[in-house]
Amino acid sequence: YKRSDVNLVNARLTFAHGPMSVTGFVENLLQDRYVLEYVSKVWSGAGSNVSAAAPGRTWGIQARMNF
Repeated sequence: YKRSDVNLVNARLTFAHGPMSVTGFVENLLQDRYVLEYVSKVWSGAGSNVSAAAPGRTWGIQARMNF
């Protein structure tokens, strides 16, 4: 089994002022769907193929203060 190439778009934006910064981020911005892991039934021992989907779009905010 050969997997296709995957091209993901991630974004990160940081605002900094003095010792403080706030960063917002998005991973898998276009919400591409792809198989993260695949194991053939020959090797899985489960009696069928085993696969795991990759996570969809994730986002978050990070705050930081340097001392």
